[in-house]
Amino acid sequence: MCYLACLQALIVDEASMMSAEFLQQVEPVLRELRGKEKPAGGLQLVVCGDFSQLPPVSKKSDKGTSQDLFLNWGWAFQAPAWRALDFTHVLLTKVFRQKDMQFVGLLEDVRHGRNIPTALSTLTRLCKRPLAIEGGIRPTILFSRNKDVDDTNTRELACACCCCGAQVGHMLGSGTGERSYVVGAGRNPPTIVQHRESSCPGPATTAGNATTDNATQSDAAVPGEALPCTWNSGYYPFAPNPQLHLVSGALVSGPGLNDDFDASRTSPQTRVTAVDNAAFPGVLAGLTDSDTTLRSCEGLHGVWQRYVIGENGI
Repeated sequence: MCYLACLQALIVDEASMMSAEFLQQVEPVLRELRGKEKPAGGLQLVVCGDFSQLPPVSKKSDKGTSQDLFLNWGWAFQAPAWRALDFTHVLLTKVFRQKDMQFVGLLEDVRHGRNIPTALSTLTRLCKRPLAIEGGIRPTILFSRNKDVDDTNTRELACACCCCGAQVGHMLGSGTGERSYVVGAGRNPPTIVQHRESSCPGPATTAGNATTDNATQSDAAVPGEALPCTWNSGYYPFAPNPQLHLVSGALVSGPGLNDDFDASRTSPQTRVTAVDNAAFPGVLAGLTDSDTTLRSCEGLHGVWQRYVIGENGI
């Protein structure tokens, strides 16, 4: 409250969205807070906007609605407070946002209600053209109604969930490689992974001369002292039983572009890293939360298949 009382000027943008009802209620509040009977309590209001654009979002008045209910009705300039504020009008004529003068002319025609059939025909023809997809990112679609926004977002989210479900299915063995890439889950899961917790030997496992981080194949499987569990020896590639403690649920780095997978101990495809696993639990949680199933995706099959294959090239 003190902040409003001490202000010298207040800038209000998008004035077309401010209703007459709102302005009429705010103006006396400013007078009371600032302790002055001048309009808005002597506060200088700088109001910017275009009344040829969107009007205030008003609520409908039903029969029997109380006269005291705030409905956000009317344009700001229709309020008695607007006239009392006695604004000085400044018309801005230079367009900065658009560089295409033909487009600027079309917008001006629509704004002033001139040449409407020609302007609408041109805009419709230009706006219905296919939009380029760059880097797999589709252009944002604008709607004039919230219902259209909600319907589109719901459909696209369902498509995205089905796409994620298909990718998780691939990780669990539904791909052409017919094997899972998640330890302990799915079809033919990995049993040899490069991860310290998975391969550090216990007291029962020994390796003769492998007492340093630079163990070699000749050092493996020779009775003797236990292999020390250091960071590098945790990746010891020639231990006789490298999967001593499988990290169940971990996602390995996975196959190549053609689903080729090298399951050997030294393959980079059997690594378990934080980078590969950071998002995996979140994806699973998201699919669970959205109740995405094969049956829920059946109705969107053609849609999400076109989304995944046609646009992203997966």
